[in-house]
Amino acid sequence: MLPLALLALAADPVDYEKDVRPVLAAACVQCHGENPKTRKANLRFDTPTWATDVTLVVPGKSDKSDVIARLVSKNPRQVMPPPKFERQLTPAEIATLRRWVDEGAKTGTR
Repeated sequence: MLPLALLALAADPVDYEKDVRPVLAAACVQCHGENPKTRKANLRFDTPTWATDVTLVVPGKSDKSDVIARLVSKNPRQVMPPPKFERQLTPAEIATLRRWVDEGAKTGTR
């Protein structure tokens, strides 16, 4: 049985601004940010509109969402962030992103 504090945390929906955006800012925006000269794959994570791309994020289906697949890939050529990148996501951060997608990937603009 989970402690009451953990049950309360699990019941709260993932909040894009509080829970998702900080992870993206720390681990993704360096390569997928505002600057078009340094942006990889023409993909921006510094604005919430990226979450409306139906291949990257399939609301309610983290197992069908490319963004989650890239985070958990075992292929070093596909995994994000790349293995050489100094800031890797923690298992807890990946779980938060997965849960956010499974909860419908709400950003406030969706």
